[in-house]
Amino acid sequence: MNLHLRRRLSVLVLSAVTVAGAAATGAVPAYAAMPNRSCGQVTSADSAVADQLNRTLTGDWAGAMNPYRASCARAIINTVRGLGLSDRASAIAVTTAMVESGLENNPNVLDHTSVGLFQQLDSWGSTENRLDPAWSTTAFINEMLRMYPNNSWQSAQIGVVCQAVQRSAYPARYPAQVANALKIVNAIGSPTSPPASSMSSGSVSTVYNPDTRTAEAFAIDEKGHMQHAYSTDRAKWSEWIPVDDRFEFTGGPAAVYNPVDKVTEVFGVGAKDGVMSHAYMFNGQGWSGFVTLRENYRFVGSPGVVYNAATDAIEVFGIGTDGVMNHTYNLKAGVYQPWESLPSDRKFAAGRPAAVYNPDTLTAEVFARDRDGIVAHSWSTNGGVFQPRWWDIDNSFRFASDPAVAYNPVNKVTEVFAVGSAEGMMSHAYVFNGQPWSGWKPLDNGFRFVGGPAAVYNGATNAIELFGIGQADGAMNHNYNINAGPWNGWENFKPGWAFSGTPSAVYEPDFKAAEVFAIGSKDGLVSHSYTANGQPMSDWFTIGSTPFKVS
Repeated sequence: MNLHLRRRLSVLVLSAVTVAGAAATGAVPAYAAMPNRSCGQVTSADSAVADQLNRTLTGDWAGAMNPYRASCARAIINTVRGLGLSDRASAIAVTTAMVESGLENNPNVLDHTSVGLFQQLDSWGSTENRLDPAWSTTAFINEMLRMYPNNSWQSAQIGVVCQAVQRSAYPARYPAQVANALKIVNAIGSPTSPPASSMSSGSVSTVYNPDTRTAEAFAIDEKGHMQHAYSTDRAKWSEWIPVDDRFEFTGGPAAVYNPVDKVTEVFGVGAKDGVMSHAYMFNGQGWSGFVTLRENYRFVGSPGVVYNAATDAIEVFGIGTDGVMNHTYNLKAGVYQPWESLPSDRKFAAGRPAAVYNPDTLTAEVFARDRDGIVAHSWSTNGGVFQPRWWDIDNSFRFASDPAVAYNPVNKVTEVFAVGSAEGMMSHAYVFNGQPWSGWKPLDNGFRFVGGPAAVYNGATNAIELFGIGQADGAMNHNYNINAGPWNGWENFKPGWAFSGTPSAVYEPDFKAAEVFAIGSKDGLVSHSYTANGQPMSDWFTIGSTPFKVS
């Protein structure tokens, strides 16, 4: 369906409102169209984006963007990014929705049985599914991936891919909107770091850069120096390279990628002074060397970081020597703001905060274990202030490990994990958007763990992958749930390898691979294993020959 037809429908919907008013006076409507379905909360950011785009869009779309359409575009883009795909995939999906529905979630059947953003026929799924922006977008993307195996859609013309998936009687309409779709994708927020939900940090910190197709690992060696190794296009990992050996660190590193400003940043706490420092690298340039983040604050444990797509900011968290959580951030890869203390009603144990970004609610959320072993959380929505107090998830459980957190953007559920203080069992709690927290639930009481968990969202299988180191043998154990369903059960994979500390996990969307890293308990060497396209975990592979400290 083209935009002209969609505009006629908008007039019809407006007429329906008018008719509803007429009904109150006794007039009988001949026809009443159903109003468009929501694509999610319309925010002030959607209004700002609509105003911006109305100055740049051309052709039929000149002046046609409004906050509702911007919210629908955002729902599509966030779903695609949550699946771990690049913004080219977002442009394909947005181009299609622009042509088919005018970026409106239309429940009225206008062409055979077509409804929704993509005007999908009933052969695609139920009416309610097709009117769910996340479901319909995921169905569209899955069909694209089926028709273009081995990522061949990345080199095909965008309009051609749209037509291949939709099989429209009017294929020429897609190429005409590609330029506008690219402007919309560029204007709508910024990619979730795949993800905020796509990595977790432990003794090793790992991050994936989708622009250079590079996975990068950071660890602190026995002298306290930060080192990194990397693999591009899943080639053999490099040797370990010092980032800046003038600085010595304690605890563990925390790394994050800003996909808008194309910069990777890594953070650490000074071994001698407790001051937090960071180093950064813009794509195609060298590392900056470490720079301190305001020397008047002292920290214990390790940093926690997350990329906040709502504000194009890197959010940094650290636990002060007084147990108070502190926070800083930079906007658009700029200067970091002064440290601010979050509410001091809770004192936290020396450890690593866990942070996650929810693209559906535009919320950055931080979790930490307090000095009583209770996991509490606070959050900030759309760049606003953090909550004025800390909130317990479920204070009937006590934990020995720092938490790990992951967000599933398809099923819209946040899950947090931690290891119990009394028995070493792994437990999890979860919250679906708009609902209350579940409370803690053990994940198979036959397994016991040391250190902390690592969790990562796997866009290839729509699963959260969970890792933990066994208490008895140091072996890595793996669990997962698909479509936010029941957990599969712990698997002790590749026995004979023993690890210490807390593992780290990352998702690499270009290769549909989830990868876990850990430090060997005997030799201090970093090894990694991976699963691609839902296949069993691979053998372990050791990276370089440098021994590292366990945090």
